[in-house]
Amino acid sequence: MKRIDNNGIPDLYIADTFFKRLRGIFPKATKTYDGVWIKPCNSVHTFALSDSINVYFIDNNNFVIKALIPMKMNRAAFCFGASSVIEVYSDRSSPIWKVGDKIDV
Repeated sequence: MKRIDNNGIPDLYIADTFFKRLRGIFPKATKTYDGVWIKPCNSVHTFALSDSINVYFIDNNNFVIKALIPMKMNRAAFCFGASSVIEVYSDRSSPIWKVGDKIDV
């Protein structure tokens, strides 16, 4: 598990292997984090989640190109041009990014 320093960024679990990406925000290990950054990824779903989440599609330059705030349960979403996705638990989602914001890490 890797962590990102908190320069105004939520504490994110990095899902950068096939099995970590497959599980997404589901594992209990991610509950200690504010959310998960799935790399590479351009589509997500919220099937089997018990609550909605905030979803941010990120391009290769770390710009938010699509934001679903909140993404409700039992939905799927896709974004052309996205290279990764940040999923943040709705109750821990500060700050809220918007399309055009750069995620500096």
